[in-house]
Amino acid sequence: MARFLVFTLDGVSARARLIEDLAPETCRLVWGQLPASGPCGHAMFGGTSCAFALDPAVVAPEENAAGLIQKGDVMFIHYSARERHGFPAAESKIYWAYDRYCMPRTPGKMTPEYPNVFAEFVGDKTAFFDRCQRTFLGGQKPLTIAALQE
Repeated sequence: MARFLVFTLDGVSARARLIEDLAPETCRLVWGQLPASGPCGHAMFGGTSCAFALDPAVVAPEENAAGLIQKGDVMFIHYSARERHGFPAAESKIYWAYDRYCMPRTPGKMTPEYPNVFAEFVGDKTAFFDRCQRTFLGGQKPLTIAALQE
C-alpha cells in the first residue's frame, strides 16, 4: 500500500508519494506529524523551492541525502539551535522543488545543503507548482499537508 502526502496551497492540491524504501525514518517521522497546517513560503536561499516548518523537535537521521535536487523532490532538513548566523532557533522543515532551479543552501552560511529526499510529487502538479511560484513575490500562503494511503 502506497502512502502519499497531499499538499494544498491556496486551494490547489498535489500529491507526493513517500519513498519509504530509501528514507524510512524520515517518512515515519513526517507521517507522524500529519495532518499539519500553517504558513508556507518561498525558501529564501534554496532557489525555486517552498518551505513548511515542522516541530523543531523532529530530527531525522541523514538518509537518501542529495545535493542535486530534481523538480518535484520533497525534502527534509533540520537545523540545530545557534547553528546558523542570524537564525538562533532550531528548525525542522519540509520543502520541495517546484522548478528545476533548486539548489539548497544553509541560511547564514550559504554552504550547500544535503537534505533527505523522502517523497516525490506524482500526477498533475502544474497548478500547485504555479501557486508555489507565486509565493516568491506574493508572500506566505496557508498550506495543509494531509496523509493518504492507497
